[in-house]
Amino acid sequence: MAKKTPEQIADEEERTTAFGLLSYAHQYQRASVMVHERDSKSVVPYMLVAHSLELAMKAYLRSQGSSVASMKKSGHSLPKLHRASLEKGLERFWPQAAALLPALEVLEFANAEQALRYIITGTTHRPDWSTVTECAEAMIDAVKGPCLIQTFGDAEAAVMLQNRGRSNLFPQAVPA
Repeated sequence: MAKKTPEQIADEEERTTAFGLLSYAHQYQRASVMVHERDSKSVVPYMLVAHSLELAMKAYLRSQGSSVASMKKSGHSLPKLHRASLEKGLERFWPQAAALLPALEVLEFANAEQALRYIITGTTHRPDWSTVTECAEAMIDAVKGPCLIQTFGDAEAAVMLQNRGRSNLFPQAVPA
């Protein structure tokens, strides 16, 4: 891959907003629940919720001034993103954030060698479903404020929260 020009880097920085990342986190979390409701034995909901958690942490990091390049250094490692989020004060917005680490480590282990995407033979371990999906939902809710402020500014974020409320910031699911 060719090295990005300063203009390309600046464009990527401008287009990658905290609320945009959080919106995707919400969509992946919602999809994970929908798939799990249809097939609770499937590996797919775990992949979706893992990606949701990754995006939620990246959204929070972005809201706290992290660059796209610095977030890419953590890659897709949930424990690394969690550590970086805690270092940037995630517990101010979500006091239970530190307790998420064991579930993230199990998810990370379950996805070793991309095992949540590709068939890997042998025994697998997955975290408790309700724990990871509730944590993803709680994290998304906890970081809405900082993500809105970083993306839209204080005044517009306040108006959005007042007019839509915390639970109506994202588009509603299409009825089945």
